[in-house]
Formats: sequence, structure tokens, C-alpha cells
Amino acid sequence: MCGIGGIVSTGGTAVSEGALDMLSAAVEHRGPDDSGVMIRQGERCSVGLVHRRLAILDPSAAAHQPIGSAERGVWLTYNGEIYNYRAVAAKLEAKGHHIHSTGDTEVLLHAYEEWGAECLAELNGMFAFAVWDERRQELFAARDRLGIKPLHYYWDGRVLAFSSELRGLAEMLRDRLTLDPTALTFYGTLGYIPAPYTAYCEIRKLEPGHWLRLRGSTLTTRQYWDVDFARKERRPIATLMREIPQRLGASVAAQMVSDVPLGAFLSGGIDSGAVVALMARASERPVNTFSIGFREREFDETPRAQLVARRYGTEHREFRPTARAVDIAPTLVRHFGEPFADSSAIPSYYLSEMTRQYVKVALSGDGGDELFCGYTINLGHQISEVYRLLPARVRRGIEAAVLRLRWSGGGRADRVVLAMGKRLRDASLPPAERVRSKNTTFPDSFRAALADAGTSADLAPVEALFDSLLRKGDARSFLDRIAYLQLKMSLPDDMLTKVDRTSMAHSLEVRVPFLDHEFVEYVATIPAETRFRYWQSKWLLRAALRPYLPAEILRGRKRGFNAPLAYWLSGSDVEGVRDVRDPNARWGRMIYDEWRKQDKVLACGS
Repeated sequence: MCGIGGIVSTGGTAVSEGALDMLSAAVEHRGPDDSGVMIRQGERCSVGLVHRRLAILDPSAAAHQPIGSAERGVWLTYNGEIYNYRAVAAKLEAKGHHIHSTGDTEVLLHAYEEWGAECLAELNGMFAFAVWDERRQELFAARDRLGIKPLHYYWDGRVLAFSSELRGLAEMLRDRLTLDPTALTFYGTLGYIPAPYTAYCEIRKLEPGHWLRLRGSTLTTRQYWDVDFARKERRPIATLMREIPQRLGASVAAQMVSDVPLGAFLSGGIDSGAVVALMARASERPVNTFSIGFREREFDETPRAQLVARRYGTEHREFRPTARAVDIAPTLVRHFGEPFADSSAIPSYYLSEMTRQYVKVALSGDGGDELFCGYTINLGHQISEVYRLLPARVRRGIEAAVLRLRWSGGGRADRVVLAMGKRLRDASLPPAERVRSKNTTFPDSFRAALADAGTSADLAPVEALFDSLLRKGDARSFLDRIAYLQLKMSLPDDMLTKVDRTSMAHSLEVRVPFLDHEFVEYVATIPAETRFRYWQSKWLLRAALRPYLPAEILRGRKRGFNAPLAYWLSGSDVEGVRDVRDPNARWGRMIYDEWRKQDKVLACGS
């Protein structure tokens, strides 16, 4: 796992070493073990690649990057892990390639030499990489299928610059950037900015499953992979219950390959519990597991995590942070580089900090909810689909009857009734608008509060994105279409972004076995009514994991990885906590204000 960056100048201007140093320094935390730079100055085109290394596989100098040679004319800077690199290496050696190192970096370089862009079909892993092909005078870059690893880029028609993180590009280009009002509208609605947008008009995120090629003065991006929820295979439940642990176990075993110590995040949930259980079965030594807990009982899952730790005899460690949100906000802003208001970034940051004291690699359970319909919102969508079958006049009558239950005295009861009324109204909305409403983190008033930054009150771009992804899901089941949307938007742009930035802030690599693309493709062929059966989230996964996890874990309701944000925003004043109306909106505004304070680009105007 590493940090990468680079600049390609096609306008006859030499690449600046100072600019490359800036890109490298901005991602130093992603790779403190080694650094490298490659500069090729030409008459028509100049290029510079930088690399910051976190040594995981083959920590020797043989895997130093950027890797390549002037003789071959191909140079690579690469962030990630290719789990099937040994199988790919065997194919390449059969074709006459000579591979001298024992890791995956040189394998990737030779794979590009042999197959070009088609090498992506051979790779199983998480990655973002860039190749400068001097023979063709082109730069080729790609991002893994699910968007586990990030890649940002800037292109003005003459200069292409790219980096693992946004901050380095923003600092290098500070006098050329303007705020993107559409992106900030996304933030004011969702709490994060989805790809391809960033907070700046001039910088974009390469989308998951896409590659980028710069040839001459032409920049091209193209999608090379997508998940297909339309193709279904009917299998007996008994077969699925046997296959799911086998296939997930194979993914876990493949991702346990490491030349440095590794462990696992362990919450009280099904997904991380499954990963730990399968790690324990594949390991000859006790697995290192790490949990984070809170003194506020409603947020603390450590008792359930301990059940799994005891069952599998793990080397288990727990951490209980006592934080004020205002203390961590500046640090998070620096690492995300743009507003990002998922409050679970706070415990993720602290969990990664503790974990890195003991291991260099951790496996997590991310992705299980998206694949197996694990979010409570899935139940809401199913109820809404049934509710919409009622005649409109009947629905209006039900909504009016609910609102008549309001107490004249106000208070908690009124808020409950109003919330019920909103849910009923949302259930009557067209699918894309309803999904957007249910995925909205902040109220309309929060977006209005950001109007001074140029955000728009127009939600058309937000609704258009939801509508586009729901239609592109191309599945008969609405739950499958929701799963597609989650895999394409909230998973890479919220969940995985959070994990990547908070873990790499501490030079910790996090791997996600549920998101092995072959496992994702397999699960997508299972009908949604099987994955979400008897109106129970994760029914199939729970059933398949009965031999592996304690009954208390399998029966437990989903709680999510949430921080006691209201408490942390209001300190130790318990009475004040009871008066907190919308801690998410307060946190989102705090993050936005801190970002404006730190971002010197804003001083230039927008």
C-alpha cells in the first residue's frame, strides 16, 4: 500500500521537480518506508512519477518504485495489492518474461508490457496505478473495480497531474482552482462528494472500474468492469449455504498473504465476525483482532466482539476513545482534502491508530451490507414498494390520519409523529426521489446554510445521479437496483473513502475480502429475494454463517459503526445532549468550516 502521484506536460514545458516534491510530500503518510521519483524530459512530452512506499510484499529494494527501465521504456507507480500475482507471474513467465522480485509490483509492470490495458482483466486486487509508456508516448492509469483505492486527476488540455489524495493537487494548483457548486450541493445533501466530482471544478476522481489514457493532447476515460445484477442463477439454499463460506474463505485466505504482521478489525457485527472466523480457520497462529468501544452503552459493541474473540482465541485488543469532535475535525479535514461528514470517520481514525501499533495490515468486513441487503433502509424500500400499490387517495388518507395524532403540547411525541408522516410521504415518491430522500444525511436547512459558498438549491444533479444508477442497475428486483446504487456510490465514495483516508493516515493497509470482485459477481447472481428473505436483512448470510458465529451475533440487529456524536459535540453536558436536534448537521457544518479555514485556495476567490 502506497501513495502515488505524477505530472505529464504535453505543452513543451518541463515538469517541475518542486511540484513533484509537493505531490510526494502530500502522501508521505501513505508510504513512510521508502520514496522514489522518475523524471523524463522530452521535446514533445515531459513526465514525472513519484511514489511513497508502505512495504507489505517483498520489502526489499527489488520492489522500489517507480519501477521500470530506460531500455524497456515503461515506468510504473502503483498503490495496492494484487492478490493473484503469483498466478499472473506464472502466465507471464510462460510467455518469456523474467521476474526477479517476489512481490506484485514487478508482476504488474510485466502484465502491462504484455497485455496493455487488457492486463486489468488478469488482476484480482485493490489498486490504483499509472504507467508511463515511453514507446507510445502515453500515460495509462487505472483504478480497481470497486474503488477500494483512490485516484484524483487534473487536466487542462496541456498538463495532466494525478495523486492518491486530493490535498497535494489542491496545494500544487491552488491559484488555478475554483469551487464546484454541484459538488458542494452533493455534500450538503449526502455528507460526501461522489465520483467523479471533487470540491473543485478542475480536479476529478477516476471512477471505480475505469481507466484513463493520455495520448498526445487527448485524454480518454473508459469503464472496463461493471457488476451485473440482471443475470441470475437459481441454486438450492443448501448449496448457497455451503458455497458462500467457501468462496468468502478463499478471498480471506488470498488477502492474508503478507510479509509483515496483519490482523483484523472486529466489531460486534456479522461481517467482521465472518472475516475473523475465516481468518482463524486459515491461520496457524492466533489472529490479532482490534475493536473500538464507547462508554455510551448504546454505541458500544465490544461485548459482542468479545464473543467472537473468545470463540476463536484471538489476540484481542480494545480501545475506548474519549474525544470531543472539535478536536479531531482539523486532522480529518487535512486527510480528506474536501468536506466529508461521515462521523464514523472519528472512530475509524482512532481504531486505525491503535491497530497500527501492532500490525501493518488489517482485514475488515466492509461490503457485506451492500451485497447481502444488510442496511435497515432496504426494509424501508420494500415496505415503500408495497405501500405505493395503494391508491393515491388511500395513501393521502393514511398520512392525514397519522398527522392528526400530533399532540398540541409538542415535544418528543410530536417529533415521532412528524417523522412517521415524512416516511409515509417519502414512500409515495417516485423511486429515484424516494431513494435520494432516504439517503439524505442533512436537512434542506443545512444545504441552505452553505449557500454563501455557492452551493445550489437545485437538487436536479443529485436526483439525476440516483435515477441514473437505479436505471443502470438493470435488474428486475428493486433491492438489486438499490444494491447496485450502493456499490457504485455510497460504498466507494463514503465507506471506502473513510477507511482509506483514516487508515492510511496511520500508514495502515486495510483489505476488504467481501469486495473480491469474483465474490461480488457471484453474489450478484443470487436472487434478491433469497439474500433478503422473510423481510430479514442478510438472511442468507446469517444462515450460511451459523456454523461459524455465535447465535448472539447472528440474531443481533444491525447497529452500524456509529460514534456518540451528540455526546462528543456537547462535551460532558448530559442535559445539553438531550437538546441536540441534529448532530449530523452540526458536524457537517463544523467540517465544512474547518475545510474553508484550512484550504488556502478559497483565499483566491471562486
